[in-house]
Amino acid sequence: MITRLIQLLLAVTLLFSQSAEARDWPDIQKSGTLRVGIRDSSEMLYTSNSLQYPGLLYEMIYDFATSHQLTIEIVIIPSFADYWKKDDIILLKTDLIATPDIYNKIDIAADIFTVTPERQKLIHMTPFIDNTELIFGRKNDRIDNYQNLIGKILLTYEAMSFSNIVQNSMDAHSIPYVISYVDVVDDHIVMPSSKKLAADAVNLYLIPQNSSLKGNGNYFEIAQNQADASISDALNMIFRLYENTFFKENLKPLFRARAELSQLAWGSRLNDMALHKQLAEFLIKDKASGNFSKRLLKYTGFTLEEYQEILQLQ
Repeated sequence: MITRLIQLLLAVTLLFSQSAEARDWPDIQKSGTLRVGIRDSSEMLYTSNSLQYPGLLYEMIYDFATSHQLTIEIVIIPSFADYWKKDDIILLKTDLIATPDIYNKIDIAADIFTVTPERQKLIHMTPFIDNTELIFGRKNDRIDNYQNLIGKILLTYEAMSFSNIVQNSMDAHSIPYVISYVDVVDDHIVMPSSKKLAADAVNLYLIPQNSSLKGNGNYFEIAQNQADASISDALNMIFRLYENTFFKENLKPLFRARAELSQLAWGSRLNDMALHKQLAEFLIKDKASGNFSKRLLKYTGFTLEEYQEILQLQ
């Protein structure tokens, strides 16, 4: 614990706008530092105001760095959309294939990225856990498929992969939907109260892609009856329900957003094969030693084996 506290105190938090150059694994080793991009948003990722619970992904990347005698330099990423920008253009919304600019400032994005073909064209993705996306809602609601959401509000983030997942799933099941956007004011969602809900379609409300809304904003909206359902990856959901009594008492997973399982991953530049190899080998050893499961239990209340059982929800 003392070593971890010292590491946290010594970690250098870099400004997002600081200029730098892309580095490969030999450059990283020579420098003695590992530049890590991460959002300062929750104990699932990283939180700068907690020494005891600095973040699940922070602890993982800290242990990777320590295993190679590297010191971490944290680069705070203000918004999830910033991971995918090239010259202020969000690449995922275009047909452009290029490395996002942030990888000139970081070596690794230690964040929660759902692996998708679109993202794999831009960066190398190192999976660290299996995943499934879950539609969640209030405990007293009987919703077990998209058909039950017709006439109701399904709220999610435009910048994340969830928007495409629910649209593709509804298209596949011939579920009609209409898209609207919410406003975000002072880190709070403002629903379009003047808009009449469609009674014969799912009302898909999107949080705009450049919004800096905290990751649990959609949870509050559902728990406070401002929307009927939202979508989250299973890992993030069990964390939210574990950390927040209000969420645990009012929310529950309803059904899987799609039939297939997916993976959650870290991100790095496509051509740094040596770094990819080191990350993959570390994760294999980390799970075999039981360290991964211990960290997961600390932050979610579930071991890796228990989490894998949750993924079987239909």
